[in-house]
Amino acid sequence: MAGTSLFRAATTLDATLMILGTIAATANGLALPAILIVASLVYDQYGRSESSPMKTHPKEFAQRYLSIATAAMLAAYLNVSCWSCTADRQVRKLRLMYMSSLLSQSVGDVDNSTANVIDNVTSNLVLVQKAIGEKIGNIIYSVAFFLGGYLVAVVLIWRISLLLLPCTPLLILPSVLYARIVRKCSQKRLSSQKEGGTIVKQAISNIRVAYAFTSEKRTLQMYSSSLEKVAEIERVESLAKGVTVGLNGISLMIWALLMWYGSKLVAENHGTGAQILVVGVGFIISSAQLQTAISDSKGLIEGQNAMKDILQAIERSPFKQCQGRAGLELRTVEGHIAFKSVSFSYPSRPTQLALEVLTLDIPAGKVTALVGRSGSGKSTVIALLERFYHPTAGEITLDGVCIRSLDLNWWRCRIGLVSQEPTLLSSSIRQNILYGNERASMADIIAAAKLADAHDFIQRLPNGYDTQVGELGMQISGGQKQRIAIARAIVRKPRIMLLDEATSALDNESERVVQEALDNACKDVTTVTISHRLKSIQNAHYVAVMDGGKVLEAGRQQELLSRRDGIYAGIVKNVNRSDTDLGVLYNGFEHLTYGKNISEGTEQEKKAAPSSVKGTPPAQKQGCSTFLQILSLNSPEWKHGCMIVVSATLTGFITPANGVLNGVTVAAFYSQTSQELKHTVRFACGLYILASVALFIANFNLHYRAGVTGAALTMRIRRAMLAKIFQQEVGWFEKDGNSSGQIYNRLGNDAKIVGELFWDRGQSLVQVITTVVFCMSFSFCLSWKLAVVASVPQLLIAGAFYARSRSLIGLMRHIAAEHKRVSDLANDAASQQKTITAYCLQDTVLKEIKATSARTLAASQVAGFLYGFCFFALYNFYALCIWYGGTLLVARRITFQNFVICYSALVSAGRALAETAAATPAVAHGLTAKASVLEILNKKTTVSDVEMSGNEDNMRGEVEFRDVSFTYPSSMEILVLKNFSIKVDAGQTAALVGRSGTGKSTVIALLERFYEPIAGTILLDGKDIRSIHVHTLRKQMALVNQEPALFAMSIRDNIAYGLDNATDAEIIEAASVANAHTFISALPEGYETNAGEGGVLLSGGQKQRIAIARAVIKKPAILLLDEATSALDGESERTVQQALDKIVHGSTAKTTIIVVAHRLSTIQHADLIAVMENGGVSEQGKHQELLAKNGRYFALIHSQL
Repeated sequence: MAGTSLFRAATTLDATLMILGTIAATANGLALPAILIVASLVYDQYGRSESSPMKTHPKEFAQRYLSIATAAMLAAYLNVSCWSCTADRQVRKLRLMYMSSLLSQSVGDVDNSTANVIDNVTSNLVLVQKAIGEKIGNIIYSVAFFLGGYLVAVVLIWRISLLLLPCTPLLILPSVLYARIVRKCSQKRLSSQKEGGTIVKQAISNIRVAYAFTSEKRTLQMYSSSLEKVAEIERVESLAKGVTVGLNGISLMIWALLMWYGSKLVAENHGTGAQILVVGVGFIISSAQLQTAISDSKGLIEGQNAMKDILQAIERSPFKQCQGRAGLELRTVEGHIAFKSVSFSYPSRPTQLALEVLTLDIPAGKVTALVGRSGSGKSTVIALLERFYHPTAGEITLDGVCIRSLDLNWWRCRIGLVSQEPTLLSSSIRQNILYGNERASMADIIAAAKLADAHDFIQRLPNGYDTQVGELGMQISGGQKQRIAIARAIVRKPRIMLLDEATSALDNESERVVQEALDNACKDVTTVTISHRLKSIQNAHYVAVMDGGKVLEAGRQQELLSRRDGIYAGIVKNVNRSDTDLGVLYNGFEHLTYGKNISEGTEQEKKAAPSSVKGTPPAQKQGCSTFLQILSLNSPEWKHGCMIVVSATLTGFITPANGVLNGVTVAAFYSQTSQELKHTVRFACGLYILASVALFIANFNLHYRAGVTGAALTMRIRRAMLAKIFQQEVGWFEKDGNSSGQIYNRLGNDAKIVGELFWDRGQSLVQVITTVVFCMSFSFCLSWKLAVVASVPQLLIAGAFYARSRSLIGLMRHIAAEHKRVSDLANDAASQQKTITAYCLQDTVLKEIKATSARTLAASQVAGFLYGFCFFALYNFYALCIWYGGTLLVARRITFQNFVICYSALVSAGRALAETAAATPAVAHGLTAKASVLEILNKKTTVSDVEMSGNEDNMRGEVEFRDVSFTYPSSMEILVLKNFSIKVDAGQTAALVGRSGTGKSTVIALLERFYEPIAGTILLDGKDIRSIHVHTLRKQMALVNQEPALFAMSIRDNIAYGLDNATDAEIIEAASVANAHTFISALPEGYETNAGEGGVLLSGGQKQRIAIARAVIKKPAILLLDEATSALDGESERTVQQALDKIVHGSTAKTTIIVVAHRLSTIQHADLIAVMENGGVSEQGKHQELLAKNGRYFALIHSQL
């Protein structure tokens, strides 16, 4: 029985249901032993019928069977329904407990990885639900069955029970040892699977980065390595399973011993042949049922282990450290904030102070700007104000009251936050804005969107405000996400506004409009703003200059500017100069984010991608060719496959052969003399022992080879699927049904199901066919009348088991749908915890989780009823055979020997058909999984993969677009680029400028071959890029995104991600170029410091510098920059830019640079400036040439003055 920790979420009602379920499972387990007692009377009377008339009519025996069948049906129903109901209730409560704890966790907790969270709310909770709802009831049933079977032996022939007692361990011990092996292997397998899953999920979540840095091969190799570990573990499990199942042959040896000893007892009048048969059958099947209990204990152990992981996550202290929900609520808030000698270090780096005795005064109703280099502590100030963390020393006050004493929800509801990297939840635009203020009306939402300059682009979307933004907001551009995030903050109408690079992702015109809106929204609101652009803070009343976690200088902005030798005045002078000196390399690559832009094309932000693949893949032809395609992956194991078929056939034949032998032996008890019986039993015992050896060999070969072959098939399917996935264009990942979590599930679950379908299900099918064919053949040969009468009920029983299995599949589908939605919410909770925490959305998320709970109660009741009906039908089938067989015996139309053989064969065939029918929905599920696998394996990519001749290192970097037109696959009606043409000579710097949505980022995406144009040609060194191998092309390019994507690995590995086999010297050189070496070296673990998932453990500027180092280390022919220095302070920005200048202009072969810029002062020295409008180039030339035209470029420049 599971430990009490498994029932941590149980209530009094749950305890009642579990008690009732336990009683019902026990009663159900005792039903068959009761039938065996009746059967002993039946066999004994039927065996004597040839020499004396029957005392009891067969009809009376049938009625006793019917009574037991009715009781068994009720017990089975209550068993399933009670345990299923309580499991559903407990898991829902447990899920809420876990999610509640997660949402109260410290934002920067290093252990809070998305993969772990999803595992807990899906895989682990599923294991817990299975353990409570299925395994415990099954174990109780099996144990009761075993004890009842043994009790039958004691009641009928106690002498035989003494013989059988020491034999029990021989049957049980192999299963016990197997369970221990499986438990150890399970832990190792889960660990290896988690390792591989993390690798894959990170790569797919950041597929543009993975493609841009040609990491597909490396990722596939790492994933393959983890798959090899899993396959090796499964081979060990298969070996153990083969030995364990093979040792089931011992049961035939025990049966031989039983027949030999039973013949002696019969000869001495200490028992009857019927009693010997029933006791033997009862002992064998009850022992087998105990083995089933041991097998089910594996699921129970897995559930307990999963529960430990969940409870450990719930109970650990990081979840509790920042809750403080019962506190003060101030009647009025003026907004005066003071930091008083505050010190703080992040939990992940406790020895490194992020703030050191910080004293800062933030006046009420005024705008205070924080400036300073990256890593100086600016964002930490905002994090502490949001109470994502608490200071390790000192205090922060609001109007003289320590904020730690304030009610947490009340406090955060007074704050509006706009982060540098905007995060949206997987919902509609309307809902994302509404998250800022759940009481806001539609008019309030529209007004906020207009102030954030978002209303116009939202209106152009086909679904308007109901447009889904996708996972991590991937369906819209960075600029659009930022505007929606600003609207979300504005609609909140906060008393305190926190702006962390709030307009960094906007083009200049949008920035101007939004900045004015923010200035208006922040009137009389205490505002703390962080920005590297002077324009964004020019209206700030107060400025604080920070460095090393301290305030170096603070005061009114005009006062600080008036100080000739002041720090702030010096920063302003340097930044003003750097706007000129930064020259050609500074950029504003707005739209190239992790997801496709709905926005591209004449400011027409695109609709969320509709999908041809929704949840389940399109139906595939289930023809022979598809099976052969899958089986071809198993070609190295063809010898195993042949042996599996042979072994399954032999195993299937042994069952009816034993039935024949049993009939001959039992009939001999009633028809032969003592001497004849002795001879018959000895001969039969020899055959039993021979069959035992054959069964061991057959079962060992069958299960070991099937396990090994299935593991190899699963491994190759997963590897082939991932290889094919990495061949798909970026647009494929943006379709509904192809999110990173769903692809990860298809890799993990569908591939495993297909592996089991082909070999576990396949070998079972061979066994069933063999058993049914031989059993029915024997039956029709010996008594065609009994066989005909029994055939129809057999089909009905098979139908009942099929219906029951279908109902279970339906129940699991309900549960799976519930877990899928919860998985999406958990993904949001883990990856966007800062946003959820800042906007007090914990209760909202929990409400959504409650709302997604599927109504599984009715489905579990149906499953319980059908489970009970299966027992009712099966026992009624026994009753029918007993009644009609007895009738035939009375009429002398069948002998007792033939009746026993025929009855045994019919029961064996019926069980085989029932098991097959029960497995049919699982087979159908396997076929659906096969279709899902083949949908990926047979998917043709639109990105051609032709190998280029020549040396890839000789690329000069000349880029030309000739009359290129393009629409995104999800929005074919929107023409993003229209006859777009531009030529960039090798070594030149080209800047693309224009408003958001004019197609700038699409140019970069097409050049990286994330998509293919629908018309026109893109040339590299005069060659169509479609004639160049996509890896060859991308290896010559380096990309720095506006939102840097780092992986949950060391800083060293993140930088080396840009170059295969990078040396330490190359890594340090690249870090030095990106001005990152100093801060990395200052970290306690230096280059081995884990960046965390998404780089959560580093500041924005630090992440960007590592991303720049990752690009620099490639030494590319073409450099693509997306606001590469936007997250850096002025000094770091200037240093990085000078280093990039040195590399670019100091190398033998000059690098071609393509920049998408908003801040036009940074691209004035570009060799070519192209102004994009309506998907084309409205004008192009150099800075002075375009100014002289007094056209669109002149207007853009004028808008920034």
